[in-house]
Amino acid sequence: MLLSAGTPVAWNADGLADFHPVRANQTYYASSGLSLTGMFAAYAELYKVQPWVYTLVTKLGRSTSRIPVKNYRRLADGSRVDDRESPYADLLRRPSPRMGAKRLWLWTAATRELYGEAIWIKLRDDKGRVREVHPIHPTNIIVRRADVDREIIGFDGKRRQVSAGDTVYIYAPGSRVANVVVEFTSEDVVHFSNYNPETLMRGLSPCEPLRQTLLSEDAARRGQAALWRNGARPSVALSTDQTMTQGAIDRLSAQWDGAHAGIDSWGKTAILEQGLKPVAMQITPDDMQYIAGRQLNRDECCAVWDVPPPAVHILDRATFSNITEQMRSLYRDTMAPRFNDYEDTLATQLAPDFDPSGDSYAEFLIDEVLRGAYEVRVPANAQAIQTGQSTINEIRRQENKPDIEGGDELFLNSALLPLTTLLRAGERWPGPEGPPAPVPAEGEQPAGDDADTTGKALTERDGRTLAGRLSRVTDLRSIDLAALTRGLDGDPSHVAAVIQTSLALGEDVKALRRRLAGQIALNPLQEDS
Repeated sequence: MLLSAGTPVAWNADGLADFHPVRANQTYYASSGLSLTGMFAAYAELYKVQPWVYTLVTKLGRSTSRIPVKNYRRLADGSRVDDRESPYADLLRRPSPRMGAKRLWLWTAATRELYGEAIWIKLRDDKGRVREVHPIHPTNIIVRRADVDREIIGFDGKRRQVSAGDTVYIYAPGSRVANVVVEFTSEDVVHFSNYNPETLMRGLSPCEPLRQTLLSEDAARRGQAALWRNGARPSVALSTDQTMTQGAIDRLSAQWDGAHAGIDSWGKTAILEQGLKPVAMQITPDDMQYIAGRQLNRDECCAVWDVPPPAVHILDRATFSNITEQMRSLYRDTMAPRFNDYEDTLATQLAPDFDPSGDSYAEFLIDEVLRGAYEVRVPANAQAIQTGQSTINEIRRQENKPDIEGGDELFLNSALLPLTTLLRAGERWPGPEGPPAPVPAEGEQPAGDDADTTGKALTERDGRTLAGRLSRVTDLRSIDLAALTRGLDGDPSHVAAVIQTSLALGEDVKALRRRLAGQIALNPLQEDS
């Protein structure tokens, strides 16, 4: 028993999601199954007996249900904020007391992948506000357009006016209570459907393009079962040159089947009479290309549902280098378009009941499944912090870690400076004009155009001396200039200018050694000298 707008609503024992509908007076969706060899199979039956239909539908259903659905509100400036407290967000988190959000999305996605459509109904409170959503099995639904203006009795017992051309959803729970027919208007329904070239009213099941594939798969599996059931040996014809009566034929046939049919009779000795000779008649599995045919059926199913084979453990062409990308492709290329369609349906058929302005919208969060492995995320997160794209706390939230004090500041690495700043700081520059004048030490007058630069270039001996002395220095600010330049052939003030440049740029000792190596007149000093 359910309440909608304060009115009790009675349903059949199986509830709103009737998983085993019974056909009554041809009122069900006509394309709810396929004709196989000598039998008709509903989509649900195909799901139960066809392993690749089961595998792909279940994979897509579970892949959808594991992704959280988050509600956002769009602001006037184009940005957005999390909307966790609104009634719409509450409904998405707990759609009904009978079914949680993950269970509802599993049912919705799997049903749509199997039947081509999935349908929810909205249950309202006494003020007309949507408080719950419940699934209805699509085979119990007839979708029609009203041919004339008329009044219908809604599922909550209230009268509703429909106009000619309005979409009406008719629910009949099967022959058990075939006299119970409930009608819904489109305002009370959320209808997820695949593209159907024949109509806008119903979705097309992916099983439809697979008619011949599923027929071949069914025939192959039933043929193999019959092969084992009949003895897992070639069928034979008993041949003789004599003329036999019908009674003798029936007797010998019964004796042969009784002695040699079935797995348990494999290998028994055959004793024939009246000159009978056994002749093998049946095609072998190799002749039927049984394995190749089964593989083709499997690959066609993956193609129709747009699932990369490694995602369902088909590793024929998987390698160490492509398996990770194939797994990511499931969400990036297969699931993302489906999520966009779900989001669009929610935005047009459910969100307006809560926010007619259209500022509230739901979104599937696939970042969690698309992000790289931990060893890949760490350097990427560090780069995002260093370039000012994310704060420390934003990264920590992504990794499910608590915020830290001061972690909401944006940082920017200052190691990258404009080229003009480096030139002004005394950086060497190759060119016909030679290096610019070094930055003078504090209290020293800069050299003019006619200044004497003789003797300022360091010799190779000076380079080795400076490299040895700097190997014991850990901080540029602790350098004793007199001790560092004692006994050099070149001008000590030139070394001081280079040190001043490194200090101005915030460099370390290794960077200073590289700068000094660039001042050597011959055989430049390498960093590892």
